[in-house]
This record gives sequence, structure tokens and C-alpha cells, in this order.
Amino acid sequence: MVKLFCAVVGVAGSAFSVRVDESDTVDDLKKAIKAEKTNDFKDIDADKLELYVAKRDGEWLTEADVKSGHHGPRAVGSGAAAGRGPVNVLVMLPEQEHAQTELWLVTGSVDNALNTKEIRCRLYRLAGSYLGYYDPNLRAGETDKALWYDEAMLRIHVLFKEERDALLFENELQTEGIKQTSPLDGHTISTTVAPVSRELSELRRIVALHYVPDDTESPQVSMTSFSSSTSIVDVATDEFKYQRIENDEWFGTVGKAQSCHVMSREHCKKHPSYNNYDNDPSNRLALSAEMHEWFDARSFTVPTLKISVESTSEGFVIGNRYKINLVVRAWNAGFAKLIALRLKDGFVLSDDGLEMRTFVYVQNKKVFCDCMEWKRKETEKKWREYDEMAPAVD
Repeated sequence: MVKLFCAVVGVAGSAFSVRVDESDTVDDLKKAIKAEKTNDFKDIDADKLELYVAKRDGEWLTEADVKSGHHGPRAVGSGAAAGRGPVNVLVMLPEQEHAQTELWLVTGSVDNALNTKEIRCRLYRLAGSYLGYYDPNLRAGETDKALWYDEAMLRIHVLFKEERDALLFENELQTEGIKQTSPLDGHTISTTVAPVSRELSELRRIVALHYVPDDTESPQVSMTSFSSSTSIVDVATDEFKYQRIENDEWFGTVGKAQSCHVMSREHCKKHPSYNNYDNDPSNRLALSAEMHEWFDARSFTVPTLKISVESTSEGFVIGNRYKINLVVRAWNAGFAKLIALRLKDGFVLSDDGLEMRTFVYVQNKKVFCDCMEWKRKETEKKWREYDEMAPAVD
């Protein structure tokens, strides 16, 4: 019998010994190594082990050489007695296939989605909010897809690392189908959730900014127009100080807000009498991203709040600015609570909880009042149209 010292390449502290007959073959040695390290090699067949003679320049490597990854020659001397003796056989494990991890796949569809603006935009936002991923199995080159049109139907195919996130996403989709303020309201939504296996290193996150309104025949062009008419203002600007209806705590530590047109840029450009209003600083409100969505119905069927002018000061109140008293009315009681939570100090809530009175300061009160009156009428028109389309009974 011959005693051979072995070590697994790349695994610290893996030295061990086996005994074989001098007449044994390499296959016999592999079986002996497998038998000696049954637990370590339980998922590896003996014939898959790769064995190499542990010599470099005519000298045996030592256990320390193997542990450190140094495969240069080392003299064998007193080190052998210190547990650093010669290693005769290097054992290399076969390369493992990339590990597959159990994930959760939400698939489904939204019927007649092509006929309604904002649906695909809304789904991108939801997929991003619930930590969704693109499926690498659908990747073509460097192009991913998770939400695409199949004629008038919108297909859904989103991966999640956690079952909980997948179920929450599915639940929110179904809720959107019966939410009055959602673009998915009234659409038939079908979904399924199932476990799948994918390689984690191939996953790519879905974020709302991946939504491109012009990459299909989708009618959802509103995000493009909004992005072209929205700029960012910070805490140092007069617009942020005086034309803001929300508490500054809602704008984060950097104090960033969106400069929102009161009268839309499209309307200003379309009608010559309002051309000058487009770039007028009094045709602006400094809003958070959330309030901007509610004010302009960026991801909802209708605006969820309406603002009207109640009164104005006769003269300047702060510098060259007039005080404008506003009435903010919510679409429903649910949004009223959300809006009231965000308004700056000093607002007054009505008895029914739907109206809140607040104020801003502007340089040109005529421009501001004209623009806000137009916006009020537009919002009321959309509310009426929605009410006329809603069924009289459930």
C-alpha cells in the first residue's frame, strides 16, 4: 500500500491522505479520494475529479503552497513536521454550472390597453416600485422586455426575487383595475404567479425611466410632453419659496421641486393670445413629483385635485409679489387625506374634509389667475366626463 497526500486546489485546509495499492489505476485513486471525502464530494462523480501530480521543477509542493495558491518549488525539510509536508496529488473539482436561483415570475395581460393612455407607463412604475426584474430568457442581444403590446393587448412578464414582492405586484395590478383614478380602471387584467429558476448575475432591474412612449404604436405620449415642459427648482429659488403649496419637508434634504405649468405649454403655444404665458414665471407652481402627478393626471385617469383662486391682495405683500388665496379641492376623501398631509402650515380644512385653503405669492396676479382659471375648467371638464362614463350602479 502507498500513502498519498492530497489537497483540493483553491480550498484552504483541504489536505488529506489516502492509501492505494501500487498496482491501482488513476480511476482507483479517484474512487479512493471520493470515498475519503464523501461529504465534500457527494455531488461529484469520482470520474469527474481532475488529478495532477503536485510537483514543480522536480520538487513536491507543500500544503502551505496549495493553501496560498503558490505553486512554486519549496524545499522539503523540517517544515514537514509542522504540518507543511509534501503534497503528492492536486485535486481539481469540475467547474460548477452557474447556480440557478428560484425566482418568481408574474405573467399576464391587460385587454384593450392600446386604446388607453398611460397604462404601460403606470405598469413600468409599479414594476419598478415592487423591485421587478427583466427575464434574461427574453433578452435579445442587449435589449430587454417586460411590458409589450400584442396587437391591442399589453403583455406582462416581470421577475421578482421574493415571492412577497411578486404577490404584492399582482395584487396592486388587480386593484388598479377597479381604482377610479387609475388608467387601468375598467380593463380586464389577468395574472399568474409561478416559481422559476434563473441565474442571478443575469438579472437587470426594471425602473420607471425605462418607459419610452415612442418605441411602439402606444398612444402614451404624455410623459414625453411632460418631460419637455418640466424643470427642476431648488430651495434657493423664489419659485420654491413663494409658489409652493406643500411643506418643504416633502422635497427631501436637497429641496428639489418640479416647476409645473399651471396653463399647459401645449395650450400656450396653440393659442397666440397665451404665447407669452408659456415662459412667464407666474404660470408656475413648485410641486413635488407626487403632487405634480395628482395635479396633471400624469399617471391617473383624471386629476385628483382641483385648485381655484379665492381672492387676491390689492397690492404687493412680499417684495413685488401679490398674495393669492387658493382653494384646493380633492377628487375624493381618500386623496383629500393625502393632500392635507402634504400642505404647508397655515392651511384651513373644510368641514367635509374635501377642501383646503392655502396661498402662494406671485409677481403677476393676472397671469396666474388666468392660468389657474383655465386649469380649473379643464379639471372640472375631465371630472364631468369621467362621471358621465361611470356606471350608475355597481
